[in-house]
Amino acid sequence: MHLLIGLLAALLHREKTGRGQRVTMSMQDAVLNLCRVKLRDQQRLDKLGYLEEYPQYPNGTFGDAVPRGGNAGGGGQPGWILKCKGWETDPNAYIYFTIQEQNWENTCKAIGKPEWITDPAYSTAHARQPHIFRYFC
Repeated sequence: MHLLIGLLAALLHREKTGRGQRVTMSMQDAVLNLCRVKLRDQQRLDKLGYLEEYPQYPNGTFGDAVPRGGNAGGGGQPGWILKCKGWETDPNAYIYFTIQEQNWENTCKAIGKPEWITDPAYSTAHARQPHIFRYFC
């Protein structure tokens, strides 16, 4: 993704100036940018003692370090890795599915739970997080 951003910027530069650019990207640069999420979570864990968007909450315990997220997203929107058709023989037959606010109503209808659309226990991503296993399992 980071390389693509650099390439697109170089293409825009070429469009405006007529001059090309050489684009390089180190893997370390990309990884360091992605580390900010775990750093943010570590700072929140140090302050609060728990992280609501991780599957350990509310029934598990948190140690001194950010736990592994397992199949969860850990980004504030309920998300999980789901098996797709053919998963028994295809190691790539999985999809990561995140339910964002704008998709909640359609998701409820698709899984046969239209009553969750107006249920206060599911009214926001924050409210839905404790119920994550109800709709992903």
